[in-house]
Amino acid sequence: MESIHPSHRSLTVKSFKVMDVLQRANQLEASGRTIYHCEVGQPESGAPKNVAQAAVSALTGSPSEARMGYTDAFGLKPLRQKISEYYKTKHVDVPEERIGLDR
Repeated sequence: MESIHPSHRSLTVKSFKVMDVLQRANQLEASGRTIYHCEVGQPESGAPKNVAQAAVSALTGSPSEARMGYTDAFGLKPLRQKISEYYKTKHVDVPEERIGLDR
């Protein structure tokens, strides 16, 4: 099987420093050191109950309830509309057609 290599362009992108710190902290922890992780602010409380319930419904509900699958290539239109409206409250006109979302 052929191994996967990063692209040349991706090798030129500078890392997000907190990820470097997290990686080093994880290495030290794996070597047996006691590490108190304060570098990322990762939540320990879990998702809010209503968010967890919505995720379960999306994963297990009927096809009409489950919002799984492909969306428009630029993201959900109602969300793009809301983002466009938000920008207007900041006196910036960004049409929804110019807004693209990634997961």
